[in-house]
Amino acid sequence: MACGRFHVALLVEDGQLFTFGLNAGHLGHPKGNEVYIQQPLLVTKFNSQQEYVQKLACSDLTTICYTNKGDIYLLSDYKYRKIIKQ
Repeated sequence: MACGRFHVALLVEDGQLFTFGLNAGHLGHPKGNEVYIQQPLLVTKFNSQQEYVQKLACSDLTTICYTNKGDIYLLSDYKYRKIIKQ
């Protein structure tokens, strides 16, 4: 589990990521009418056996995900930004 000022991110044993809280673009869910997500909702980007989240961290308006492939994703502004490995 990781927490920001406005949201919570939960990582379950099989690598699935769930988030909830203020949906200001950092939860990994599309922009919609629901400003506040009250119950944990699956982030579908990482819902596969090929790539899943192993570690995570949160800041106030960003969720940071480290995957089994060694990639790092920043979830913010309703986008997934991949940090390229060197």
